[in-house]
Amino acid sequence: MSFIRNLLDSPNGWTQLNRNINEMRGLNSCFYFFGLKTGCKLIAVFEALVNVLQMCSIYKAEMEMEVGLGTTTTESLDSLMVTREPDGDMLGPNTTMPIFETNLYFSKTLHSLTVLRSLLLFVGAEWGHISCLVLWICITVITVMISTLIEIMQETTDLQKLFICTLSIFLEIYFCAVVSSLILKLQKKLRPCVQETVVLFTQSEEA
Repeated sequence: MSFIRNLLDSPNGWTQLNRNINEMRGLNSCFYFFGLKTGCKLIAVFEALVNVLQMCSIYKAEMEMEVGLGTTTTESLDSLMVTREPDGDMLGPNTTMPIFETNLYFSKTLHSLTVLRSLLLFVGAEWGHISCLVLWICITVITVMISTLIEIMQETTDLQKLFICTLSIFLEIYFCAVVSSLILKLQKKLRPCVQETVVLFTQSEEA
């Protein structure tokens, strides 16, 4: 226990780390024209609208696929399935699996999570809840990593898609920087209030 206490109290321990965090300087504005609070709310609305539109496009694609499956013949229906020949038994039934079925469900879940995190960001920016802002950063990092991993696994060669993916990653990094700057700003506002409360409490105990 003494080793842990010495580590926390040493200049190279958590004390120095907290001091460095407190001395960090974040951004002063969002896109130069907006304040941090307004910028975070705009980011929340922008992300929510984009993901709602993407979810609508997914539902529209599903509707068109269902309509197409209902009007096509059996031969064209087989072209939409991934078939696998059974090993050894050529008379056995083939295994069929709809293509992109899992990806569609996963994409809808990911977009729904993004809409939820946008709500957290708006609430955190409007009422100054630091916990909501920190949770937004955590969810954003996870979703961006998952989306990037999916793009890498798909091995796409479409330059336009690669450009959009790269641009979205840089935008998310900038959005995280804006939200982090708002967190630092809120912490600096709360720190004098906490210190004043501690002083008043100490004086009341001495009295």
